[in-house]
Amino acid sequence: MKKSSSLLKVLVFVPVLCLCACTEKTILVKNEQDHLAQVTPTEEVSMDSGNISRQDSGEPSSDFEEEFGDITWVSYKNADEGFNLKYPDGYALEENVSNLGDVNPEPAYEVAFFNSEDAIGVQPATLVVRVYKPPKKSEIESWLEESSVLERYGSSPELESYSLRNMQAYKVTSKRLLAPNWGVYAAHPHQNLIYELIPMGEIGEHMLESFSVVEFR
Repeated sequence: MKKSSSLLKVLVFVPVLCLCACTEKTILVKNEQDHLAQVTPTEEVSMDSGNISRQDSGEPSSDFEEEFGDITWVSYKNADEGFNLKYPDGYALEENVSNLGDVNPEPAYEVAFFNSEDAIGVQPATLVVRVYKPPKKSEIESWLEESSVLERYGSSPELESYSLRNMQAYKVTSKRLLAPNWGVYAAHPHQNLIYELIPMGEIGEHMLESFSVVEFR
């Protein structure tokens, strides 16, 4: 009788043990799945060399729209210098606002965009565009090193590639200068021209991103 009782206890204990083991395994698997769900990214972020650019859409980011959504954008086209861009309606434009002879190297053309006419000559421009015509066709990086452009940014400025439409471009940044402390230099794909774009603030950066080259008339 005792032997039968012992056998019964074993038969009862083994299924219970198996059930506990299965339950524990199920919990472990569930916890593991929960952990995986927590670390799995929900969106892909594409990282390219240089800066992130909205060059294809030409549309403002959602953050930009939230802050500056009431801006009406106007197209600016300069067929003589081969470029166009968008700027806020109501802004004032001034050509050659700088004494071009004091800019080294001397640009062939300059246009600056200000948030009002009263700001001209008083406040920094939201965007400055300068056009250079090197004596010979050269890569931007070589031109930057051979010219005195980098000297404007102080000692040891940072130089990195920049995505701007279909143009070869570089961004130069100074950690010592106050804003605006960086500029973008882009080469016209078909003409011996180099463009310098110096933005100020988010609106200036959006104007820069709308920059593109056009056919000469």
